[in-house]
Amino acid sequence: MQRRPNVVVAFTSFNEQLIRALLSVINPTHLFLVNGVPPHLLWRGCAMQEICAGIINDYKEDNKLDDKKELIRKTSTLNYEEHFL
Repeated sequence: MQRRPNVVVAFTSFNEQLIRALLSVINPTHLFLVNGVPPHLLWRGCAMQEICAGIINDYKEDNKLDDKKELIRKTSTLNYEEHFL
């Protein structure tokens, strides 16, 4: 709706352009990214965050980083339901 704030919740991915395409259509007020981290392949979570660093920086107020410079919002890609508990 016009003049209403839009919020988008998205998972990081290896293809940053998918998120950019979504943002170009919706143009949200807030974007909350969740970094999916496989339990046995921790490097993938780091890689996806690095690929999406530009988007994270564009919406840095919505996507806070911890002391290790990792997204605070992250979840296991195997047990993703733990994010909603």
